[in-house]
Amino acid sequence: HKGYRITVFEALPVAGGMMRVGVPRHRLPPELIEREIADILADGVELRLNTRVDDVTTLMGEGYDAVFIAVGAHIARRLRIQGADLPGVHLSTEILRKVNLGEPVTLGRRVLVLGGGNVAMDVARSVLRLGVSDVHLACLEDRPAMPADEAEIAAAEAEGVTLHSGRSFT
Repeated sequence: HKGYRITVFEALPVAGGMMRVGVPRHRLPPELIEREIADILADGVELRLNTRVDDVTTLMGEGYDAVFIAVGAHIARRLRIQGADLPGVHLSTEILRKVNLGEPVTLGRRVLVLGGGNVAMDVARSVLRLGVSDVHLACLEDRPAMPADEAEIAAAEAEGVTLHSGRSFT
């Protein structure tokens, strides 16, 4: 770190950003992330958990010479479809964060995940692990064009996710 003292401010109660709260443990065990964090802290980096930064000017006034903003992609966007704001409609990042932090997640017995990428597969497989008995996944793309890794799609299906590809959400 070339002589600079480094402080990482983390709003969450755990370090690691989306790697820690956005990727389920079945894909990336948190112990691996913790080991990496421990190595970084051993180099002298200070970590302040549960510390949200709302004002960079204040940090500069506290003697920091530079501020690097690395906020990640913690907010998914809602689809612009009728009913997207109804109770029981959740964002992928919200579900994954709660699961990874061990927070309660209230879902029914049937869940439909909209999306065909790896995050959608992560959500589908995670809600199965929460005990949801009937998980379906619908995506716009036909099966060969789905953006998720083939291994992730196959794993989701092997675990019991019912796939509906080539579907519109309008």
